[in-house]
Amino acid sequence: MRQVWTREEDRLLAEAVAKGKIFHSVLVHRESCPSQTSDRPAETPTQGFVSWHKVASHLPGRNNKDCRKRWHYSIANTIRKGTWMPEEDEKLREAVERYGARWSKIAEAVGTRNGDQCWKRWYDCLDPRIDKSPWTAEEDAKLLALVSQHGRNWSDIVHQHFPNRTSLAAKNRY
Repeated sequence: MRQVWTREEDRLLAEAVAKGKIFHSVLVHRESCPSQTSDRPAETPTQGFVSWHKVASHLPGRNNKDCRKRWHYSIANTIRKGTWMPEEDEKLREAVERYGARWSKIAEAVGTRNGDQCWKRWYDCLDPRIDKSPWTAEEDAKLLALVSQHGRNWSDIVHQHFPNRTSLAAKNRY
């Protein structure tokens, strides 16, 4: 059952994330340069890798996924919601060209959206392979027949019968 996050848990989460990032950066430095002491400054809490398992160990009743999602979607949230701006679309195009389908890297490059948002925007709107032409009467008839046979499983219908259309386009057309 879902538990509502408390202010105290949010505070503990922020502390654990800050400690986790600093701990990890020092540990990595020591492992990569064992002969040196670590007088290199530790990374700040806004940089570096976070061990979400380690963070979750500081929050009883919460797992690594709970902590990661709470952190990224609520506490450290720089994620925009709603309409995409043209600048974001351009950053997304450039990031897909550079990183392929590595959505967390792409989201980092876009800066204002998460990986899920980037994936959805790309595959529903920006992918140049998308067929955005008007639906033909034949496609309409085929879509109606397929929905009556297979139900509203848009993804399967599109992948098997309309490979260059999106699931969203088929759903909206229906």
